[in-house]
Amino acid sequence: MAHFPTMLNYKIKHAIDTESIPTILQFIYQGNFLAIGSESTVTVLETETGVAVSKLTAEGNILCLQSSKVENAMYCGYQGGLFLKLTISGKVLVADGFTAFKCALVAIAAHHSDCLLALGGRDDAESDDIVQIWRRKDQHSKNTLHKQC
Repeated sequence: MAHFPTMLNYKIKHAIDTESIPTILQFIYQGNFLAIGSESTVTVLETETGVAVSKLTAEGNILCLQSSKVENAMYCGYQGGLFLKLTISGKVLVADGFTAFKCALVAIAAHHSDCLLALGGRDDAESDDIVQIWRRKDQHSKNTLHKQC
């Protein structure tokens, strides 16, 4: 068995029971919230209390989460190709999205200003894997994206 020196100085703040095995964990924006992806559900917890503040279930298993770099929001990718932006408003998750791929959306990257997003997935079972780069259409409208030419 490998021996590791004790260099990490962390202790458990909260231990949270989940309904199923969590497959994705992502702190949101400034660390006030933690998103837990499990099967088709995203649960958002307050990190200070460990209490669930909101939950959203969509069709297909969640495959990836990426925190917004500029607001209390996250981007989610699902098995069926669904792309969702989930914004935390008070204790409610507001969802906005579209189908980005026909088969699966497996990777998301957000630029530090959220003006660029990269989505990785597969359009159909026979095609090659695809990465799309999206640029925000209007800097004043945070929800409008279009494919970069």
